[in-house]
This record gives sequence, C-alpha cells and structure tokens, in this order.
Amino acid sequence: MLQQQKVEQERMLQATPEEAEKKKDKLDYVVRLQTELAESSTRIQAIKRMYGE
Repeated sequence: MLQQQKVEQERMLQATPEEAEKKKDKLDYVVRLQTELAESSTRIQAIKRMYGE
C-alpha cells in the first residue's frame, strides 16, 4: 500500500496541472462518498439501537 502511494505521489508530481486537478477531483469525490457512507452507517446503528435490534 505504501509503495502504491509513493507511485501515485510520483505520478502527481509529473502530471500536468489538468491531470493533477482531475485526479484531485476524483479523490475529493471518493472522500465525499466515504464520508456519506460512514454517516449513513452511524445513523443506521443509532436506529437499530433505538428499536433494540
């Protein structure tokens, strides 16, 4: 995993500004989805506790 991150960092350093911006937009999108998933999971757990499941 660490090696993959190093490869990605190197690729970003060599990328054109447009490529870097596109990659950043994709990463922002993934982070937003992960955040929404975590929030939904938290709400589901709270509802389960409320109804004793």
